[in-house]
Amino acid sequence: MHGGLTAEYVSRLNSELLDADIDEVLEAVNSASDKYLWNDESPLWYRPQDKETEAFRKEIYTQVVGHTPVKEIYEKNGFISTDVFSAYSDGRQIGESAMIIIDTETRKYEKVPVMGKLGYKV
Repeated sequence: MHGGLTAEYVSRLNSELLDADIDEVLEAVNSASDKYLWNDESPLWYRPQDKETEAFRKEIYTQVVGHTPVKEIYEKNGFISTDVFSAYSDGRQIGESAMIIIDTETRKYEKVPVMGKLGYKV
């Protein structure tokens, strides 16, 4: 997911979706109007790194997000933040060089180092 999905956002779409089948929830999110998608709380632009809101159904699903640059991969409130390859305007990499492998049954993950540098030119 780009930003992250919260129960609060799902409730704004339709409070009945809080107890709906996940496929119905995803269909509603994917077909939401611009009014619901182009704001800071939508799954496109939400920044769980800056807030204490928990991920939608975090006891069932782990959300991997990458919208906001972070210095290291970490998990908080049901979100795993992974955007560690963004760069500052001068080309320096913001985060560690790593990706993750997730066991979808246990929901545990491990970091895998990635060798090399970004090499962005300004």
